[in-house]
Amino acid sequence: MNNSEFQPVHHGQIEPPKKSSGWKWGISILVALALLWGLGTAIDSRRTVETDTVAAEATTTTATPTTTVPQLTDADREKYGQQARERAAEAARQRAAAEAARLDPNTYEWISERDFALIAKNPSTAVGRKIVLFGRVYQFDSATGTGAFLAYTEPVQGNSKYDYDQNTWVNAHDPTILEPVVEDDIVKMYVEVKGAYSYDTQIGGNTTVPEVTVNIIEVVG
Repeated sequence: MNNSEFQPVHHGQIEPPKKSSGWKWGISILVALALLWGLGTAIDSRRTVETDTVAAEATTTTATPTTTVPQLTDADREKYGQQARERAAEAARQRAAAEAARLDPNTYEWISERDFALIAKNPSTAVGRKIVLFGRVYQFDSATGTGAFLAYTEPVQGNSKYDYDQNTWVNAHDPTILEPVVEDDIVKMYVEVKGAYSYDTQIGGNTTVPEVTVNIIEVVG
C-alpha cells in the first residue's frame, strides 16, 4: 500500500480551513457602486433645483415686465405746460362768463302765474331755472340768519302786499346784497330755482316750500 494516499491523523485541535479573500473584493465593489449611485443622485437633484430656479426666474421676469418711463424733452414739457395753461384759462373764462350771466338781468325769464304754480307744485323739475319773482318779506331775523329770509312771492308785482301768496325760502348767493332788506319790504328778485326746502315752523310743525337763490334784489315798496 502506498503510504502517500493516507493523510496523517492529528489528535487535538484542528485548524479550520482559511477563507478565500475574494469576498472582500465583492464588498469593495458594492460600496463603490453605492457611492457612485449616491453621487449621481445628488448631481441629478442639484440639476433639478437649478432648472426649477431658472424657470421661476423666467416666470417672474415674464410676469413683471420692466416699464420704461419715457424721458420728456424740453419741447414736450413746454407743450404740456401750454396745454395746462390753456385749460386753466378756459376754466377761468367759463367761471367769468357764468358770473357775468348770474348778474345779468337779461338772462332771467319772466313767467306766468300758472308757470310759477307748476314750479311751486314740484320745484325739483325746475332746478337751475332762472326766473324773476316779486315778493313780500315776512320773516328776516335771527332765526333765518343774515343770508336768507322767508317771503310770499309771485311772478308779477301785486297792487298790495297781500297779493303775494306762495311761501318761498330765499337764500342769497352773496349775503351782502340783503343788507338793505328788512321785513315787510316788497322786493323784485332775480333768482335761480334750487328745489324744495323743509323747515320747522314757530308753532312746532314742519313745512316744505320752494327754495330759490337770489342773485339780484331790489326793494320796490
